[in-house]
Order: sequence, then C-alpha cells, then structure tokens
Amino acid sequence: MNAQIDTTDPRRRETRTGVLKRAKIAFGRAVIDCVVLDVSSSGARVRTDVTATIPDRVILRFAGGGAYVAHVQWTQGTELGFAFDGLAPLAEDAASLALSAFNALPANDLDIPIRLLRSVRFFDDPVLAKATEAAEAAYAHFKTTLKERIRFQV
Repeated sequence: MNAQIDTTDPRRRETRTGVLKRAKIAFGRAVIDCVVLDVSSSGARVRTDVTATIPDRVILRFAGGGAYVAHVQWTQGTELGFAFDGLAPLAEDAASLALSAFNALPANDLDIPIRLLRSVRFFDDPVLAKATEAAEAAYAHFKTTLKERIRFQV
C-alpha cells in the first residue's frame, strides 16, 4: 500500500510515499528491526519497537533489497527520520552472489547471437531492430552497474 504523504510542510523538499516495509538499522555489530513508514529518494521515516540510542550514521537495509548509508535527522520516541548519504556496500553474501552472476555473464555480451541474426537480415524489420538495440543497451547497462556495485563493495 503506497500513498502520497502531505507535502504542505515547508521542511519537506520532496514528496514522500507512505509504505509499511520491514527494514533493519545496522551499526557496528548491532541490528535493530524497524518498519519504514514513509520514504523518498533522499530519506525515510521509520519506527522501532523500542527506544534505543542510535549513532548518527547507520546502514538502513530494506527487506528484499536496497541498503543505504544514512544519518539521523531527528528522533521522536520510537520514530526516527533518516537522510540517505548514498548506497551502502553490498552485504557479504550479496556481493559474493553478484560476483558469481557477473562472472557467469557472457564475455562477448550479446554480440555473437545478434551478429548471427544480422547475417541473415533478421533485423530488416524495424521493430525487431529497435528491440535489439534496446536489449544491447540494457545488457550493457546491467553489466556496468553490476560491476560498479561489486567494485564498490571491495
């Protein structure tokens, strides 16, 4: 359930989206479970089950995906506001999986199958030609992004 949050508050620079998503606040060897109440591209508001002392900088790991280095903007009881400072390093298991996936990608990208199809004029159809260009661009972007995230981890 996503819902736009009231943005009439002058302190808000961007629209926040209401969510109810599990996350973890990680710092040092400690991990605190929380629920993300709303999120924007630059931060999130979360609620924990307990009032805890949390350092200024943490990693906020969303269930099922993204993780951000974040700093505490404000606290009010069990609610905290975080501003994102950037992507967090991949968790060790995710980094290992990403490296395995990267190594499994064909070294020559989509070059061989596309060259074969071009040799028989398969792409004279403009719709197929456009789809091929999009596939090549998407594959290159995926490979580059995966490589950057793995390098960021190391």
